[in-house]
Amino acid sequence: MNRFKPTLFISFGLVSLTLALTLTAYLFGLLPDGHRAELDSRAKVAEALAVQLASAANQDNPLAMQETMRSVVERNDDVFSTAFRNAQGKIVFSHGDHEKHWMPVAEGRSTPTHVSVPLLGADGKQGTIEISFSPPTTGAHYFGIPGSLLTFLAFIMICGFAGYFFILRRSLKELDPSRVIPERVQKAFDTLSEGVLILDERERILLVNASFAGMYDDEGEKLVGAKINNLPWRMVDGRAIAGGYPWHTALREERETREEALSLRTPSGHIHNFNVNATVIANDKGKSIGAIVTMRDMTNENYTRHELAKALKLLGEKEAELSQQTRELTYLNTHDALSGCLNRRTFFTKFVEDMERARESGDGTVVLMVGIDDFSTINDRFGPATGDKAIIEVAKTLRSMAFDPAYVARYGGDEFCIALPQSDTTRAAALAEALRSTVSRQGRNFLPAGEAITISIGVAILEQEKCTAHELVHRASHALNAARSEGTSQIKNWDGLSLQLGNKASDDKRMRETSNASAPSAELALPITSRMSEDEMIQAAAAAAESEFTSTVDSALEESARNKKIVALLHLRIDSWDYLLEALGEPLCELLMRTLKRQIEATLRDQDKLLIVGNTGDMLIALTDLNQMDDVHWMITRMLDSTRKAVDLSEGVVYPTCMIGAAIFPESGQTGEILIRNAGIAMRRACRDKPLSGYLVYEDGLVQGSKARLEIETGIREALENNEFDLSFQPVVCAKTGALTAAEALLRCENSRLKSVRMDHIINTAEQSSLIAEVDMWVIRTALAHMQKWCAAGLQLPKVSINISAKQLSNVTFMDQVYDLMQALPFAPSRVQLEVTETARMADVEIAAPQLKRLQNLGVHIALDDFGTGQASLTYLQRLHPDVIKIDRSFITGVNTNHANATMVSAMTVMAHCLGLKVVVEGVEDEEQLTFLRETRCDEIQGYYISKPLPAKVFTEWLGVFVSKNGAVEHVTAFEDAA
Repeated sequence: MNRFKPTLFISFGLVSLTLALTLTAYLFGLLPDGHRAELDSRAKVAEALAVQLASAANQDNPLAMQETMRSVVERNDDVFSTAFRNAQGKIVFSHGDHEKHWMPVAEGRSTPTHVSVPLLGADGKQGTIEISFSPPTTGAHYFGIPGSLLTFLAFIMICGFAGYFFILRRSLKELDPSRVIPERVQKAFDTLSEGVLILDERERILLVNASFAGMYDDEGEKLVGAKINNLPWRMVDGRAIAGGYPWHTALREERETREEALSLRTPSGHIHNFNVNATVIANDKGKSIGAIVTMRDMTNENYTRHELAKALKLLGEKEAELSQQTRELTYLNTHDALSGCLNRRTFFTKFVEDMERARESGDGTVVLMVGIDDFSTINDRFGPATGDKAIIEVAKTLRSMAFDPAYVARYGGDEFCIALPQSDTTRAAALAEALRSTVSRQGRNFLPAGEAITISIGVAILEQEKCTAHELVHRASHALNAARSEGTSQIKNWDGLSLQLGNKASDDKRMRETSNASAPSAELALPITSRMSEDEMIQAAAAAAESEFTSTVDSALEESARNKKIVALLHLRIDSWDYLLEALGEPLCELLMRTLKRQIEATLRDQDKLLIVGNTGDMLIALTDLNQMDDVHWMITRMLDSTRKAVDLSEGVVYPTCMIGAAIFPESGQTGEILIRNAGIAMRRACRDKPLSGYLVYEDGLVQGSKARLEIETGIREALENNEFDLSFQPVVCAKTGALTAAEALLRCENSRLKSVRMDHIINTAEQSSLIAEVDMWVIRTALAHMQKWCAAGLQLPKVSINISAKQLSNVTFMDQVYDLMQALPFAPSRVQLEVTETARMADVEIAAPQLKRLQNLGVHIALDDFGTGQASLTYLQRLHPDVIKIDRSFITGVNTNHANATMVSAMTVMAHCLGLKVVVEGVEDEEQLTFLRETRCDEIQGYYISKPLPAKVFTEWLGVFVSKNGAVEHVTAFEDAA
């Protein structure tokens, strides 16, 4: 309050002086007297009336006298009545209610309301003219001063005091010596490399040093006096400013703030990232009177840090790739390429060390030498490829059955060596018998025509005697040769004695029974070559199993066609299979599949077939010999009920959810292959639509959408290859002035397949496929090329706005290409705006935010398109940190009659302005909408009311004719018609 006292005192003195001068002027007659002027006016009216009546009386014209009095009363609002009274005191003529308004005047004197004027003629006094006036309006006096003057003085006192106070306060503030920055202080701050601002207590800028002025593309003087909050500040990390800027904290809380990250867009469009410190300036009483704000430009440092992080990430990927290659090379160097077993060199290196440890610990060591019986005959009869397959399958069996710490090596050709360190005779004998029996049972699956493969095994056991690793292996080899000399499927010890490990006769009987089995295994038809990897073998096995399943279904279809029965092919999928794989891992997921298979098989009949389709979470089920569709629905319902039971796994209980697609013979297909395909289509649609029943039956309509999508994808590829895409441009103008601010590039297509397809449908289809990256890159390159041509031609389009798919924001390779394009532009990147719809998944925002920030640092503007239509608009504002929001056209429709829409548009505009964002409204189609948007302080508008999208050539002409010359958008209709 103390700082207001001088201003109050001076203001009061000036008002008093003004009042005194006004009264003095009144006393000297310098001010007009309203009361006197009103009386003089009434006297003149009376004199004029007397002259006119006297003339009429001399002419003896009573009619003229009456008309004159009537005219005076009707033309003067303050005259109530007039009358002519003759010398005898009798009223001769009158107008108005004279008897009511007239009061006799003493001794013939007039008053301000009753005026009496004698009428003289040639013969002397002929009578008296009487006029009755209304009370005078300026007659009140107070303390000898007219009331009107007092009112005028009161007005001067109140308004004059307010005006003097305001002017003096501003003047004194400007003249306050404590607020003037000395020139030497300015020069001292100009020497600093950091930006420095000095603020007063109202956050107005008092000083700008040369460093900050240079970064802001300003001379500095223009910023002095402006409020610092009016500059376009942003939080660098995209957070909303809840507690205020650093200088707010310094001034309001009188607390220093350090290392706050802010960004600032300069008038040229460039983005600077600052680390901001704010320190309080206090007076001698400790009261805050201002703040010093220092800013360290981190733009280049952040860019360098980003590039370094990118390089480190790339280096990490290269290291991981190198490590993987090293592991692969190590594997190839230590393993046999065909069988996947250790090679001989690696085997002996490892075995020598293991023998030493076994000898030191007193444990025994066993070596098994395994050989495929009659392998040369197999190669001669069936070819090398079948021989390679036999080696692969036998090696797989040996590796799977060798117990820890045993390991297997391919010793050469058809022979394998198994080392069993720290093992005894009993374990070795058990393993040898298990290997021989297993290969005897499964060997028929390895060769065509069901012929079996057998193996013979030589065993060498070392307990305490001295023997080298090579000698022990040599002993096992000798034992193998001895076993082969006695026949097939033999086991011999090194000392030449047969090990009593099993009944060979019973094994042979088992082999004969197996060879008489009716159906060959699916693995019989595997197209396995000598160079197939294990994954390729698994895939081939799955394909063969499915082929056998299809053949079985075809046989069932032939029988059903003869018996007029129904066959249902079901495709079951465990929903969220990928999630289960991540959460549980492959072993537990395989256990889950086996459990579900048992549960489903419990609901099936003997003639029904079930196939697990690889590690995909899918099953194929064939229901045969059904009489009606109700049977199909009943069985599917039973299956789904069985799968909804809890499955107890080692890591917890799982409640799987399954979806089924069904294809019915003969309506849904005539062959097993077609039924499988159509059941898959129904299953995928069921997974997408989530029907309450849990299943869908295939219908022809299910594939129409897929066919339409395929047609659109084909059209997009053709358009890209044949250059059948084109761009149109729709102007965006300032809502207040009509000046052109930008033009949005909109994709158009002339491909024959796509002419009847809406463009948003084309873009959605491209987003669902891998084509969107090519389409977006074509749009960006073409729009930038047009912008470059306009710049070269001197056509000043402030900004071109380009749409990119939100899915591309998480595509780092694509965004790197966009960044490189923006860096290489021949014009300022600030003349480019990228529009992103808020449809990106929130999981991708963490990737998208730094990509957009990197472009903003170049000066590129980021706009959030279709704002308000997504489910996470405010989150997008906070995380993606755009420069512009584009309010969707759905909010402006009916805005003058729809109170809810009007309220939402106003609220979004206010919110955006509080965050320092510009607001563009799309879909403006009439003047009423424009008027409303101007009242809500919307920044820019776009829509048919301004212009429809114009082809590039027409838009170029429009730029040249109307924008470059007039500076404001108008007369668009003619060009729309031309378009």
